[in-house]
Amino acid sequence: MALQPSIILAGRGVDAMGAIAQGTANGQNMLTAIKQRDQRQAVNQFGAAARQGDENALNQLSRFDPAMAQGLQVTNQNMETSRINADRSAQMFPLQMQGAQLGIDQTMQQMRYLDDTTAREVQAYAAGITAEERAAQAERTRQAVAAALSGNWARFKKIQHQHDRLLLSLGEVPKRYELTPQTDCGAMQ
Repeated sequence: MALQPSIILAGRGVDAMGAIAQGTANGQNMLTAIKQRDQRQAVNQFGAAARQGDENALNQLSRFDPAMAQGLQVTNQNMETSRINADRSAQMFPLQMQGAQLGIDQTMQQMRYLDDTTAREVQAYAAGITAEERAAQAERTRQAVAAALSGNWARFKKIQHQHDRLLLSLGEVPKRYELTPQTDCGAMQ
């Protein structure tokens, strides 16, 4: 008895090209699975060493995934650069603090000089005026301070302007602090 191909193929013709394509796809899937398995094994075996910068481990990983190996290498280089910068900053910090301290010392010296100079000017001014003028000046100062503390800037400016005219009439150039509503510390004029 002869074999009938219609029974085996259930009435369909032979699809040789489809069978070849299906076999090729199955082979590709098997190769992909093997490659993924090998890559997982390489990552498990060399991953920790590669993260720590081991060149041999990076080379082994690059055989399976060059982009991952390059990414690890860039990360390692960035971490090393950050460590070097941190070390440099730690070395520079004492020098920066020393420079800041010198600036503070210089400022303090300038402030002491200005305080001493101002005290001498006040003493010289006080020695040159009468007790009556001193009392009037003290009263004007109390009024100016009260006006400034109460927020009456117009009154403060008026008192300050009268004081400046008095100094000019005595032949002195007025030196004063300019107080404004925006600031509680003045700029020497």
